[in-house]
Amino acid sequence: MKSMWRMIYPFALLFLMGGVMAADDITKTYEFEGIHSIKIVTKKGNVEFRSGDQKNLVVSLRNELEHPDELIPKINSTGGVLIFHEEFKNESQTGNVFWTFILPKDPLELDIESIECTSGSGKIALYGINSRTLDFTSAVGEISLTGGRAEKIDLTTSTALISVEGFEIIKKADIVSTTNDIRISLPHLPAKMFSAVSTLGEIILEVPSFGSDFDLTMEKKANKGEIVSPFSCMDKEIRHSNDENNAKEYCFIKQGKGGPKIELATSTGKIVISTSE
Repeated sequence: MKSMWRMIYPFALLFLMGGVMAADDITKTYEFEGIHSIKIVTKKGNVEFRSGDQKNLVVSLRNELEHPDELIPKINSTGGVLIFHEEFKNESQTGNVFWTFILPKDPLELDIESIECTSGSGKIALYGINSRTLDFTSAVGEISLTGGRAEKIDLTTSTALISVEGFEIIKKADIVSTTNDIRISLPHLPAKMFSAVSTLGEIILEVPSFGSDFDLTMEKKANKGEIVSPFSCMDKEIRHSNDENNAKEYCFIKQGKGGPKIELATSTGKIVISTSE
């Protein structure tokens, strides 16, 4: 189906061309047809993805900036790909911006092929969406996935919490929060790889069962950090560097043929594995 967009609010042309919004235009809604991939870049906007009963992708804007007309979003919809950039006349803004993407729900197949979302200071949240790939990055905003599934996910933030609750990861996950916690609750492990890295924060991985076939590596500083796991290390290794304070301690556990591969790494934080076995 040919990709096209239709706005359910006046002044669509101004928005698409990067025109300014009137100060009283606080809430707007847009509709896009034939979208299979989304690429979003926001500077401070909070982004939320949900599923709905409608036939097309609906995007809702709630503009709570002190000067709403400073927001200049730019949208390009081509070949089924929605490309979205959040721009401002003045980078110094007071207030919040909220973008909600409501995707049509397909009960049998994927709701969307891929979502890429990059935010400066905004939060990124996804609820009940089935996608092939998810790639979320936020400098200081929280990232959360609740329900839904994806073959592959990449979640990265510098200073904020990352949480995944009841989300099914089919093949692979790469998750990084440099200074904050990573809290993951999964129905089962991915088939190929799960990697979580937090230098200072806690890494909490909850899964009903690891099964009888997995390859687990846990890493922390040799003289700091903590590991809490139902599994005993089959092999331990201390790797030294030029600075003795930066020596790393590795715990290796391998069952069966050694797949999937699970890597959990912290420096001075804590790694916690919890199962119902």
